[in-house]
Amino acid sequence: MKNFTRLAASVVSCMVGLGAFAQYDLAVTSVSTVATSSGQIAPNTPILLSIGIENMGIDIPENTTFSVIGLNGLDTVSVNNSWTFVNGDYPTGGTGFVETNYFTLPAAPPNVSLCGVVIIHIPDDDSLNNFICEAFTVSSSANTDLEASALFINAPSDLDGFDIDNGKEEPDPITDVNIEFTNVGNTIFPSGFGIPYEYSFEGATAGALGTLVDTLGPGSTTVRPSVNPNFIVDAEVGTYYMCGYTTLGDADLSNDTLCVSFDLVDTYVPPPPIGIEEDKFAESIKVFNVGKNVWINNLTSPVDVTITDASGKMIANESLNSDGNISLEKSAAGVYIVRTRNTENGATTMSKLAIQ
Repeated sequence: MKNFTRLAASVVSCMVGLGAFAQYDLAVTSVSTVATSSGQIAPNTPILLSIGIENMGIDIPENTTFSVIGLNGLDTVSVNNSWTFVNGDYPTGGTGFVETNYFTLPAAPPNVSLCGVVIIHIPDDDSLNNFICEAFTVSSSANTDLEASALFINAPSDLDGFDIDNGKEEPDPITDVNIEFTNVGNTIFPSGFGIPYEYSFEGATAGALGTLVDTLGPGSTTVRPSVNPNFIVDAEVGTYYMCGYTTLGDADLSNDTLCVSFDLVDTYVPPPPIGIEEDKFAESIKVFNVGKNVWINNLTSPVDVTITDASGKMIANESLNSDGNISLEKSAAGVYIVRTRNTENGATTMSKLAIQ
C-alpha cells in the first residue's frame, strides 16, 4: 500500500455531494513526466506521471485512501487504488506530489495527451479540479539515460587493505553505501520520480526506490543512500566487489552498473621452529628499497626471498647467496611484503616496504 505523507502524495476525485459541514476538495495542480524541455518522450522507455496536488478544502482525515490514475488520451495506462494519507490529517493548503505506476509509450502515434487523475475515497466538493492533461510528443530524439557514475562504501571505511592477521581480526559488516547517478540523456526527470536501484555484494542484494525531491536535468547528479544493508564480509584473503545499479531499463543498459573493489590481506608470519635463533638473524639482515629496487644486505648465509603485494599475490621469488637486489620496475606503486628464509637454519624475516 502506498502511504501519502505531507512530503509527497496525490489525489483525484470524481465524487460529488458534500455534507454541509464537510467540504473536502483535493485538487490536481500539475502533471509532468520524463521528457525533454520541449516535451519529447523517449519511446519504449519506462516513465511515470508525477502529479502535484493541493488541499483546497478542509483537513482531510488521516488514513483516507485515494486512487492515482494515469491516462493517455482515453486509454488508462496506470491505476493505483491504494494511496493513503498518513502521519496525521492532511491540512488545508497542504501540497505535495504523488506518482503513477511505471508505463511505456510506443513510437506511434507520436502525439499524446497524458492526464493525471486523483480520486479521493470520500465526497469531493469539486470534481472538476481532480485532473490535468498535458500534451507531449513521442520521439526517438528523446534519450532517457541514467549512468551509475560513483559508488562509495562509507562504513566501514577501512576495508581496503584490512589485515585479517591469521584469522584473529574480522572486518565489520558493510552498513552504509551510497551510489551516484548522473543524467547523461537529454530528458528531465521530474520531482517525485522514483529511481529503482539495488546494491549487490557476494550474492546478497538490497534494493530501494529513490524518490527525487527536485528535478534531475541533463548533466545533473543524484546520490541515493543505502537502505539498512548488512553485508557480511568473510575474513578471508581476496578481492571483493560491491556493485550498485539501477533497474529502470533506460536507453543504455551498459552504464547502469558500477562496482568498486577492496582487498583483504594477511601479513601474519609464522614463528620459526623451536631452537632457531631467529632474533639474531633478523637483527643482522637489512631489507630496504631504493626506488623500485628491493635490497637485501648483511647476508651471512643463502636466503630464499619472496615478495608479495598487499593482496597476497606473488610478485617475486628468488634465491640470494650474498647481498643483492630484486627489481620491481614492472610493478605498480603500493605496499609490498618481503619475506626471507635462511636456507641453512630456516630462520625467517618479514618486512613491509612502500614502493613509489
